[in-house]
Amino acid sequence: MTKSHLFMLLKTPALLLADPGSANRRFVGQLALAAWFLFGVSAIELLAQTSPTIDFSTCTEITAADGEEIEYEFDQTLGTSQEIDPFGPTPHEVVAQMIKMAKVTKDDVVYDLGSGDGRIPIAAAKQAGARGVGIELRSELVEESRETAEQEGVADRVKFFEADFFEKDLSEATVVLLYLYPRTLLGLRSKLLSELPPGARIVAYNYGIEGWPRDDERPVDNAETYFNGILYYWVVPANVSGSWKGTIETELGETHSFTLQLSQCFQKVNGKVLRGEREMALKDVRLRGDRLHFSLDLPGDESLQLVATADGHQMKGHARRAGPDTQGQLSETRIQWQAKRDPATKTSIDPAQN
Repeated sequence: MTKSHLFMLLKTPALLLADPGSANRRFVGQLALAAWFLFGVSAIELLAQTSPTIDFSTCTEITAADGEEIEYEFDQTLGTSQEIDPFGPTPHEVVAQMIKMAKVTKDDVVYDLGSGDGRIPIAAAKQAGARGVGIELRSELVEESRETAEQEGVADRVKFFEADFFEKDLSEATVVLLYLYPRTLLGLRSKLLSELPPGARIVAYNYGIEGWPRDDERPVDNAETYFNGILYYWVVPANVSGSWKGTIETELGETHSFTLQLSQCFQKVNGKVLRGEREMALKDVRLRGDRLHFSLDLPGDESLQLVATADGHQMKGHARRAGPDTQGQLSETRIQWQAKRDPATKTSIDPAQN
């Protein structure tokens, strides 16, 4: 088969599926689509040296691939010489805006680490109907929090623990609201990433988490003090790092195998697909919670758009094609795919842990 013949074969599904006027034409299109995927991945050698080589070794290289750098923005000496941060209550106006930014609902479990007088868990219960958990070392503040919860009528929805939050399991939390000094937030970084479920939301007031790029930030209005401040927002990413053995099945029941290699630093992901000795770099990679999106460039100015949900060492999703003959729209044909990770290849997504 010549290169020009292969090119036409790869273009065929776009031409046929653009006009689903008959069952026969749709069937032929599905058949061509199967061939398109099979040859589209392996035909990378015909495109020769168009795909970049990716080094999966360090977090710095991942961010550099996105044209960004992780900056260390905060002075970790900020604070006092005390072992714990001094108590400084979050203004009530700010608490309300933190709850709004985190999109707290009645289905959430909201944790406040260093909960002070308990105003954040209590407000989450009153304003959104959520369950609240406060963790505080100072016994007098824990007792005050419990009394306030009783007075506000939400004692059945909030709990306060006299404990070190570095020692408490955070896996129940779906939202974490924080007002802590930078050095403490930095110390919490790996714990938040490893214990919180993918998709959990974090909002911190005034200070960010050093090294971890935030997903959003916004100024806050605060009439209670002269200092308005900033809210920082993160969505906890699933850890999708490692080597995944995948299969993709067409509507005709044909199954094709491939290897997906992913390198991850926080929510930043790079990767490539391997099929035999051939490889193809992933494009437009996005990870939001447990939802992974990426695309593969194929001959004929077409691409395969893939989506998957990660659950531990399993990943399942679907793929659709897009190209000039679909006017930028995804095709109606969905290709199911799944992958399983070799647990030994998983690495920490916090570079401090590697």
